[in-house]
Amino acid sequence: MSENVQPTVLHLADPAESVASLTDAELAARVCSPSEGGRAFRELYARHGRDLLAMLMARFPHCAEDASQVAWLKAFEILQAGPREMPNFRGWLWTIARNQALDAVRRSRGARLDAAEEPADLAETALEQLAHGEREQAMRDCVKQLREQQPDHAAVVAAFLQGEEVVPAAARLGISRNNFDKRKQRAMQSLRVCVEGKLG
Repeated sequence: MSENVQPTVLHLADPAESVASLTDAELAARVCSPSEGGRAFRELYARHGRDLLAMLMARFPHCAEDASQVAWLKAFEILQAGPREMPNFRGWLWTIARNQALDAVRRSRGARLDAAEEPADLAETALEQLAHGEREQAMRDCVKQLREQQPDHAAVVAAFLQGEEVVPAAARLGISRNNFDKRKQRAMQSLRVCVEGKLG
């Protein structure tokens, strides 16, 4: 008498669930992955985007949104370049955002902030601060330029950084998922080229 053989059922992991179970450090390391980078970065944004903006609004209400967007763009640019050891992603991102906001306040005041307003962890030399500020100003200028010259590409980047899922975002913008991905890649490449061009 033959035995009844039960078919093997394969339980495939839901990509959203697998990403959600990762630590910030693991997510940061995957941002450079062509297959997982988008999901990993959106998960980081979902975890920290609201808190980061709230922190900036509390301390720098006049430039919070711009500082937040440029900080996320810079974080994506750095993480996409290759795997990085990131034991404290939140603290690293907060430092980038505070730098952005402090630079904006310095420019608006036309003078250096009091030392008491400086974050304790910004122990850079004067030359490093200058180079850092120039790169961030270049990024802001390039984001503005992208909005003016390629609003369709800028809309894709904004949707991506705001943590929207690709399919709903593409549908909202009236484009295919493939087109969304292509525009995002072109936009990020344009930003990189623009920034490097301004820095000479």
